[in-house]
Amino acid sequence: MTARFQFSIGGALLATALFAIVLGVLNCRPGTWYAGLSLILLAGTIPSVLVVGLFHLSGYSRAFCVGASVPALAGLVGLAHAIPWVVEHTPDLWKVKGAREWLAEMSLQQFQYWLGVCWFSMPFSGLLCIAAEWVFMRSKVKNDPPGL
Repeated sequence: MTARFQFSIGGALLATALFAIVLGVLNCRPGTWYAGLSLILLAGTIPSVLVVGLFHLSGYSRAFCVGASVPALAGLVGLAHAIPWVVEHTPDLWKVKGAREWLAEMSLQQFQYWLGVCWFSMPFSGLLCIAAEWVFMRSKVKNDPPGL
């Protein structure tokens, strides 16, 4: 029998704190190339992690992944629309300045605020899905006939 992924509340809080510290360090100077690179990489990897959670977790953890994946995917779609916008509005950026300046420009555009809104709403959306699952499972138990 395979073991399910289990975590404690303390472990989840520690992981969240470490993730917040890393994001804060990478994005504290929004005009730098590493801030743009971290925004692009995180926008692509967070939805992937949540989809893996959909398949391998169960119960409330799965409900949280369902709820949090919607804003995460909205951030990924925002990235898909932001890159052509930056290229269109700064046509000589890639040719003249290079990749580092292009990544720095990505971190200064409105995309940074869009991702902030999406990432900030992920926990709230996930918690709403947990509450919905709790209500639905509670009503399912009440409506089941005895002996089943």
